[in-house]
Amino acid sequence: MLITVLILLVLLLALALWLGYRNLQHPYLQPVKSLGIKDQLQLQHRARQQLTQQSPKLRALFGFTQLAWIVGLVLILISTVQLETKLTLLIFPTGTAITSTILLISGGLLLLIPALMWPSQSYHYWARHTDSHPEFQLSTAKEFKRYRRQSIGSIIFLDLFILIAWVSRAISTSTAPILVIEYLVIIAIAAIPITALITFLIQFPYLYQTRYVTAKPGQSAKFWTLNYRANRELLKQQPKLKKSLLSVTIARSVAYIFTLMAIWTLYTNIIAPSFATDSSAVFPAAVFALITLIILETIGALWPTKRYHYLQQLKTDALPFTVHDNERFKQFHYHLYYLNLCAGIAWVTLWIAIVGSYYYFG
Repeated sequence: MLITVLILLVLLLALALWLGYRNLQHPYLQPVKSLGIKDQLQLQHRARQQLTQQSPKLRALFGFTQLAWIVGLVLILISTVQLETKLTLLIFPTGTAITSTILLISGGLLLLIPALMWPSQSYHYWARHTDSHPEFQLSTAKEFKRYRRQSIGSIIFLDLFILIAWVSRAISTSTAPILVIEYLVIIAIAAIPITALITFLIQFPYLYQTRYVTAKPGQSAKFWTLNYRANRELLKQQPKLKKSLLSVTIARSVAYIFTLMAIWTLYTNIIAPSFATDSSAVFPAAVFALITLIILETIGALWPTKRYHYLQQLKTDALPFTVHDNERFKQFHYHLYYLNLCAGIAWVTLWIAIVGSYYYFG
């Protein structure tokens, strides 16, 4: 068993280092002339300094990602210290076990934040300032996506290395290893909707930043007002879209109605009654919630691209807004995809917990 764990740990660490080394060899800011690894790192550092000096928002974002990395390492270190000093006691400290598993999972998630957030923001910044970096050129979109996948993959393998090492150590030294693993599994499951919800909320600033319908210079209008005007112009210039736009509006309204029905079913059958509660009401409520999910996720997957295609055909010369190019829409749609995905994960996990509580509590 020990040999198997050691082989697995070596393999995970090797994969993490290999992916990191590949990114060092093929960065998304490619020097115009061949450089060694050390010179490449210095070039990346100079580029990052220039970027953070020119953009206060990105300077704050970079500081946040570095803070997340440091805090993540500190949390993992504290969890490891607790494992070595507290979980080996004869009288098993349940509270410390729960705390250490929370710190471990939280630390692992925080380590992912720099890889998830910084490269894409840096890449998009330099794409908008193509004339301000004579020392390097941007990689293609395909190469950048590979770089980002490898960066995230490297941290995931590192997290798995830490997790397996922590669990194997808990099994070999803790006085109640089964309890430790049970708490770890529970915390990991609980972290799924929490992480999804946080990621869901994070997408909103990016969606606002990459919005593809914006007011023209000298015009001032809120995001929702611009979208309302854009829809109105679509109907005016392309009347055939009225049916599609009306269908989307009705479908969303139906989804919201099913959401209210799900909540109302739980409230009237389980929460409101003082004595005669009907726990089986979770099943029709879950069905209503599933219908909501299917409708909204389908609209989120199909409608934005179709709407943008028609918006590009608008004659906006006399209109107070402009429709940006396809690259801007791709950035918007990327964040919209993860917004819908994370909302779906959080929604599904919530209703799994509600239905599961029916079986657990009877």
